[in-house]
Amino acid sequence: MTDTERERHISDCGRLMEAAMDRYAESSDLADLGDAHRWRRLMEEAISGRSAEWVRRVEQERRGDRR
Repeated sequence: MTDTERERHISDCGRLMEAAMDRYAESSDLADLGDAHRWRRLMEEAISGRSAEWVRRVEQERRGDRR
């Protein structure tokens, strides 16, 4: 998976997690809560799998350091 694909996956997981939490808030259906937790775990796994180069580049951009 490329860095760009990984970031898209992280974003998608976050969006799906939020949608599942919204459904749970309306329905109190534990299946919706379980879905939200599953999407959160997948998002966290993808975040943990970010390449060192990607993390370095993003940190430099946040600092405004564009070496």
